[in-house]
Amino acid sequence: MVGTPTTANTRISVAFLYGQIQNGDRFLLPQNNLLYISQDQLSSEYLLFSSSVETSLKKFPLDLVLEPEYMVNKTENRLPTGEDYSIQTKRYLLGLKVTTDFEETPFNVVLYPKYSAFIFQNDLSETQNRQDMASLDVSLRVQFFKDKLLFFPKLRTVHFIGNGINSTFTNIGFKLEAPISKWYCFLRVENILNDTVFVRQFIYPTYFVNEQSSVFGRYFQVGIEYKWK
Repeated sequence: MVGTPTTANTRISVAFLYGQIQNGDRFLLPQNNLLYISQDQLSSEYLLFSSSVETSLKKFPLDLVLEPEYMVNKTENRLPTGEDYSIQTKRYLLGLKVTTDFEETPFNVVLYPKYSAFIFQNDLSETQNRQDMASLDVSLRVQFFKDKLLFFPKLRTVHFIGNGINSTFTNIGFKLEAPISKWYCFLRVENILNDTVFVRQFIYPTYFVNEQSSVFGRYFQVGIEYKWK
């Protein structure tokens, strides 16, 4: 990993990673819709590139972090006839984290949009499967009465498109904190929209899986803590 300060307020970091193994498993795909994994000595290799560009604005208290990334994985597999073929998965990711650092105002914001593209292809087919995912994370810190009451609203939404599946999951919540001397009171509310079901897709070196997942529905927590020290 290499980090290079370009100016007093900007820093660029770059990382490369390459790996290779020669003991990869063999994936068998018979006609009964079951996946069999057999130990073998097949090769697999991956290449990872990750970078970030961090900068702080002088006139406006704003920190920006741009995160472009790329990863490719190539794995061998073997047909029942003994013929070898390769499977390749490419991943493109781009994120931008925006953070405010106001000292004179009672609020600060963290904004983090991210885009990911997954491309899956193999030697047995000229077509390729593509999956795209766009996410947005927003969180705020708002203070009232000189930090006697803190309010933390947040939003996370993920939109997924790929292989005929269109899925969106949105989670909105907030937390209220009231530190009073050695006492600490809080109220947390999660999943206000009661969005509980979404679809996830996992990409493995030689196959991918569609999975319907569930999370907790709308709920809230109320708590009181006391610090002895």
